[in-house]
Amino acid sequence: MNKGNFNTVAFIYDKLAGLVFGRSIIYAQVCHLRAVQPGSHILIVGGGTGWILEELDQLKMALAVTYVEPSSAMICRAMKRQPFKYIHVDFISAGYDGVSAGKEYDILITNFFLDLFKEEHLDRVLKGLYTLLKPNGLWLVTDFVNTDKYWQKALVRAMYVFFRLTTQIEADCLQDYATKLVAMKMSKASERQFYHGMIKSWLFVKPLTP
Repeated sequence: MNKGNFNTVAFIYDKLAGLVFGRSIIYAQVCHLRAVQPGSHILIVGGGTGWILEELDQLKMALAVTYVEPSSAMICRAMKRQPFKYIHVDFISAGYDGVSAGKEYDILITNFFLDLFKEEHLDRVLKGLYTLLKPNGLWLVTDFVNTDKYWQKALVRAMYVFFRLTTQIEADCLQDYATKLVAMKMSKASERQFYHGMIKSWLFVKPLTP
């Protein structure tokens, strides 16, 4: 899967995000963690440097986490956050398709991951991820969204130029991720917006029956 190689920006990724978006980019990714239940099996795809693992550990509940990240530099930084007190983490240096076929999870987290793909590829990615989620499972999505604000449109264009140059991601524009998930019969349980509406965080629930 050509979703880019973030090894070149791993050392500065979190600082750069914080410089541009402040704490908003953190708040957006943790706002729905309250939905996590003890004993959950969680799949995190494209987890980056792994700071969210510390947030999960702070929930003080036993959780089994599978952490999938294709960038070796990113996953190395995530692994250095060990040991954790409450959660157990299996690290997989691969794309989401590196997850064992037939395995299902209670919770799926894809933060700033879906925006890496062009639309035709994104549709395949969404279908593949859908199969990894148990019926009635939760899908936590945080990502940038298109808005009518000129400065936000300019910022999105600048981000894509930067990441296409530094990581060779395939996408060059945002898609309507929420609409695509609803079309897959996912139920939108919650939606919150951050950074003047440029970032949204959703909590989706997979139907019990197809």
